[in-house]
Amino acid sequence: MGFQQRSNGWEEKEVTDQKTIDLFLQHYSKEIKNDEEATFFIFLAAISKDTEEPQNIFLKGKSGIGKTYVTTKVLELFSPEDVWMLGGLSPTALVHDRGTLVDESGNEIDLALKPTKEQIKLELETENPGVHIGKNVVFKEYIERKRHWDERMKTSYYRVDLHGKVLVFLDAPHPETFARLLPVLSHDKEEISYKFTDKTSRGQLRTSHVKIYGWPTTIFCSTQEKWLHDFSTRSFTITPRTTDEKLRSALLLIGKEFAYPKRSEMHPTLQSILQGIETKLKKENLKVLVPFGEFLAEIVPIYKERVMRDYKHILGYIELNALINMQDRPILKVDDEQYVLAVREDFEKVLTMFQYCEKTTLTGLSGHVIDVFERVMKPLEVFSYQNLVEKSKDVLDYPLSSGTFYIYVRELAKIGWVDEEPDPEDKRKKIITVIQKEENLLSSLRLRFGDFFGLENWKAWLNGVLKLSNENSKLSIQNLQSTEWNNGTEEIFRKYYFISKNKPENILSQTPILSKDKGKEKTVIEKTEISLDNSKSANQASGLEPSLLQVENIKLRQSKIIQALKELTRLDGIFEDRCAICQFEGRMDYQATLHDGSWGLLCGKCAERVMKKMEEGS
Repeated sequence: MGFQQRSNGWEEKEVTDQKTIDLFLQHYSKEIKNDEEATFFIFLAAISKDTEEPQNIFLKGKSGIGKTYVTTKVLELFSPEDVWMLGGLSPTALVHDRGTLVDESGNEIDLALKPTKEQIKLELETENPGVHIGKNVVFKEYIERKRHWDERMKTSYYRVDLHGKVLVFLDAPHPETFARLLPVLSHDKEEISYKFTDKTSRGQLRTSHVKIYGWPTTIFCSTQEKWLHDFSTRSFTITPRTTDEKLRSALLLIGKEFAYPKRSEMHPTLQSILQGIETKLKKENLKVLVPFGEFLAEIVPIYKERVMRDYKHILGYIELNALINMQDRPILKVDDEQYVLAVREDFEKVLTMFQYCEKTTLTGLSGHVIDVFERVMKPLEVFSYQNLVEKSKDVLDYPLSSGTFYIYVRELAKIGWVDEEPDPEDKRKKIITVIQKEENLLSSLRLRFGDFFGLENWKAWLNGVLKLSNENSKLSIQNLQSTEWNNGTEEIFRKYYFISKNKPENILSQTPILSKDKGKEKTVIEKTEISLDNSKSANQASGLEPSLLQVENIKLRQSKIIQALKELTRLDGIFEDRCAICQFEGRMDYQATLHDGSWGLLCGKCAERVMKKMEEGS
């Protein structure tokens, strides 16, 4: 079910090919321009607040690029009670602003009910009308109640419940606060307890006890502090785009805000969908299984020790994408429990989005530093700071000083991408050398689903589910009983995990890879759907027939691109990808722009054939 906006509100309209996640991304794109990846991960991270593994997001980059803007805009659809916008949070502020004082049994304590002599006298006079209440009687009752109150307060504590919350740190939290929250934010402990000294309203010192429960989703909009770096390895690091296209779109949006009367736009339909998902997660404890997770683990490139955390995060976002699109996912029922099954589409969506922020996540650096490394330092290989300044004038749209490069080199040296040593000819100067080793990245697997998960793997996973279940358990997938799995599960595999005959072979996403040259910018849109290539994939090894013969596939794709082609442009940079026509993996030489605005990459041979066919047609 999809929705279209009318001038007087919202109306429902059937959209058979639009997924729930795309409905939200389409809505956000009206006010968040050219930052689909950041929007995607922030939205799914916010959804994860009600799951067993909430996600963390680090937004890193220069001031003014939209880190706070994209975060606040995405979270507008969520309940304000669940979203905590926090500044430089001190330990006492967290307790006083967000804590609830409770007794040993967990019952809330109202400080206004603290016994006083005046209140006790009023109560006694009300209970005994016409009877004189002496001071001794009041004092005796006061002492007794005060004793009970003090005993209750002695074991009391402030409870801060972070379950189902999104903590947005607009500024870096106080170091002491962060140190105390770290076990919870890192998911090492679900409950932490500490004491701190505070002042009463009368200025007297007192010791307060705090207990913090639950794992929240956390989003950091300010990550410059060095003591935050270690925690960043437990999250995705994303830098919002700073392209001219994004800046122009943002300026137009600002202009419209000033040009037209403001009106409050409510989105009841999307909020209703979101509330329905949150309700299912909170009340039904809905869970997700990733049938291909074990098989994918066998081919995940091992680049550093942190690959274990990164892989867990990838699977976590695959689960979240499946949850948000649960109406289009197969459901496994084991007795009274239900599990949403993640499918190939979830894998491809997350890996395609992750490609944009993979290097920033793995390095902890901002996208700006990585961009300067790729465009300025890498082509030079060996250079001085003066060389960097001169090179930046040629390839960047903005000048950078040697002081700025000094900071960048220090950051890059820490992750092993460059090395710095004294110039042998002049010890006062430094020579920098690029020593980065090219690594196979997780996102490189996005076009290889069929290589590791075929029909036999699917059946092996189902058998594994059977073995883990009790003998008397009732299992089914979409009303298909376990006794029928041997004959009926191939249809489910074809629908959700294999490339069916009816599925378009070339769907171009709107996820750009940026390649900048001096004075201009190219945006290449890459393909997100897998097509069968010449190598024998897991799908073919399972005995499933491809939708078309390989030669016919190539001709069909070539024909479709020629019919929709608007422009064919030679690429100036080096792009490693898969050709949209012949499926060759390697260097791409041309960029095909279609009339609908989508773009794809072509190898040199296919581009020459396209140009020849178009010349013959003209």
